[in-house]
Amino acid sequence: MSDLSYHRLIAEALSHLPLQKGDTIWIAADLTRLAALHAEKKQRFQPAMFATYILDSIQPGTILIPGFVNTYVPGVVFDKQHTMPVTGALSKWALKSQLFKRNADPFHSFFIKGEKADLYASVLSESSFGKDSVFDVLYQEKAKFLLWDVDFQYAFTFAHFVEEMMQVSYRHYKVYDIPVIQNGSSIQQQIKLYEKKPGYKLSLFPLKKMLSENGACREGSYKNCSWSMVDLHQAYQLLSDDIQKHGGKNFVNFDSFQWCKDRIKGLFSL
Repeated sequence: MSDLSYHRLIAEALSHLPLQKGDTIWIAADLTRLAALHAEKKQRFQPAMFATYILDSIQPGTILIPGFVNTYVPGVVFDKQHTMPVTGALSKWALKSQLFKRNADPFHSFFIKGEKADLYASVLSESSFGKDSVFDVLYQEKAKFLLWDVDFQYAFTFAHFVEEMMQVSYRHYKVYDIPVIQNGSSIQQQIKLYEKKPGYKLSLFPLKKMLSENGACREGSYKNCSWSMVDLHQAYQLLSDDIQKHGGKNFVNFDSFQWCKDRIKGLFSL
């Protein structure tokens, strides 16, 4: 264990997670309820305790915490050392701690620590969700995805990697030129996103059900906190097979009202 002392509560909360030595774990977490449980017991809680417990449990392993930005704002410079993520308190702690490496994708960067940190931190592909992206390496490395108290619908961005690899018809490429800081200087970096076409709505809950029924997703809870652990290699196989057979119709549908919303949103972004 590290010299960070864990309270009994966090050790108890995380002890039932299916963690193994040498694992690579992508973590998406909302720590609000876990922090509240600590407050009720008058115990100190910091995001560092959550991440460090997991990393210590899988040594020699690797953890990845999303540092996503998601929204493109023209003229705003991406600096992996300073750009604040929108993915919660754990991500913001990872940035401020300076204990993690971060890859240079201006949309979907990750904070990485552990045995394979150099591998993931060096990744920079021409498409944020495409071949040779961090999502591709997570698949190749047979990583796991831990969702702690977060909504599968909004957190399972790995599905977009599978969609791009399968070249689904309801998405298309959009190219962005984004100023980024590299070696102390600002340069223009071109990157593609495989974006959803107007009118299409995704519901990933049927996908989660499919993953659970086929052993690719394990679920549990602690007090009022819930968690899921997804085997990304298995998830890729199941989702790609489903797309090949059904074209994504099990979790994607076209909606005319959604089309109107998307078109209006597109007009305001011009």
